[in-house]
Amino acid sequence: MTVYRDIGRFIRDKREYKHLTVAELAESSDTSITGLENIELGDVDPKWSTLKRIFKALYINVGDLSICVYGKDLSLV
Repeated sequence: MTVYRDIGRFIRDKREYKHLTVAELAESSDTSITGLENIELGDVDPKWSTLKRIFKALYINVGDLSICVYGKDLSLV
């Protein structure tokens, strides 16, 4: 499992938890539907600027993401 797949799964889980469709999150984060689908599948290395827009739309902070990927909050390191 790659980091990109972990990030994608994390984003998908947050999106589904908030009952958003891919299209709704894509629109609110100014991301293409195909681009968001590829990120959720872990098929691409997303740009940080794209991730920041997605995080903002989902109210995710970097600490939440680092816990998902690394098992600890890297914002405290």
